[in-house]
Amino acid sequence: MESQQGSRFVKYVVVTVLVATAASYIYARRNFLPAPYAHRGSEFNHPEDANQSWAGPPVGERIDLTRLKNAQGMLLSAAIADGFSMIVLVDPGCGAAQAASDQLKSVREAVTKAGVHYYLVSVTSSVSSAEFDEYAHSLASDAPAYLWSQNEATPSQQLYGMVLPSHILIDRRGSIVHKWPGTDVSADVRERMAKEIIADTIAELSRTRESF
Repeated sequence: MESQQGSRFVKYVVVTVLVATAASYIYARRNFLPAPYAHRGSEFNHPEDANQSWAGPPVGERIDLTRLKNAQGMLLSAAIADGFSMIVLVDPGCGAAQAASDQLKSVREAVTKAGVHYYLVSVTSSVSSAEFDEYAHSLASDAPAYLWSQNEATPSQQLYGMVLPSHILIDRRGSIVHKWPGTDVSADVRERMAKEIIADTIAELSRTRESF
């Protein structure tokens, strides 16, 4: 009898540990980066990550800017200017963006100074535009906020499944020029990530100007 009870107890402990481990892994995938990626710290867009669901759409794919609206109902496609713009995928239900507000702020300040327009967007949130606008301001950001109109169309699965928050550099038409998926729990790593995003963006701007 004691042997059976002991066996049941061991099974209970094993199951509990497995469930807790799985829950932690799911949280990490949704709120930060998959474990293998987090160890790298920065250096985005490795070839082996290209087909991972969390990495988002490929460079060159076009994002439908006519489905993203602000609290006043204005379309991002109408607001976006010539040149490059950076959209940052966030969601009020994801704690990672709030935790990474330092990373977002560093990137926003640097790229806007360089002439790149910066927008906070969500394709996954079910809150109202007004609520999303409030959330965006809670990130200590004055960046314009745009929410996907899910009642009108479903976003691409690749964009919907991208890890949050993610920075995406797009051209005037909404085509992806460069992308930097994810963040990290470490402030030091987030700082390195921010510097990499800024450096890549400045380099992209320089290449574009040299081509004219």
